[in-house]
Amino acid sequence: MATLRPGGWIVIEDYDWSCYGFEGEGPGFGEIADVVMGFMAKAGFERDYGRRVVSDMEAAGLTDIRGEGRARLIDSTSPGFDFFRLSFESLRGAVVAAGLLSAEEAEAAAGGFDGHCRLLTPMMMAGIGRRS
Repeated sequence: MATLRPGGWIVIEDYDWSCYGFEGEGPGFGEIADVVMGFMAKAGFERDYGRRVVSDMEAAGLTDIRGEGRARLIDSTSPGFDFFRLSFESLRGAVVAAGLLSAEEAEAAAGGFDGHCRLLTPMMMAGIGRRS
C-alpha cells in the first residue's frame, strides 16, 4: 500500500466462485466445474479469494474498510455471458490434455453454454479502504 497516499482510497475487487453454476444444471456439470477450478488452482488461481479481500485490506493497515458483493443470474442473451463460455473454451483443450476430462465430458460441458440457459455468476466482491 506504499503507493497509496495517506488519506487515499483504494478499491480491490475479485471473484468468489463458490456460488457459480447453471440454473437446473445437468448431472455432472458441477463436478466438471470443480475439475476446471482445480486445474486453474494448479496455476495459482484462488477460487474463493473474493471473500478474503476485506480481511487482506485490514491486514495491510487500511482503515474505514467496507465490502460488498454482487452476483447476477444471467442467460445466454445477457452481456457478459460470453465471458463464461469463452473462458471454458480457452481452458478446454488443456484440461482434456491433462487427462482431467475426457473429450466427451468437455463436449457435454460446452453444450451447457448452448441455447437458452441461465447461470449464476460468481460473486464479485469489492473491498474499499483508506490509508491513514
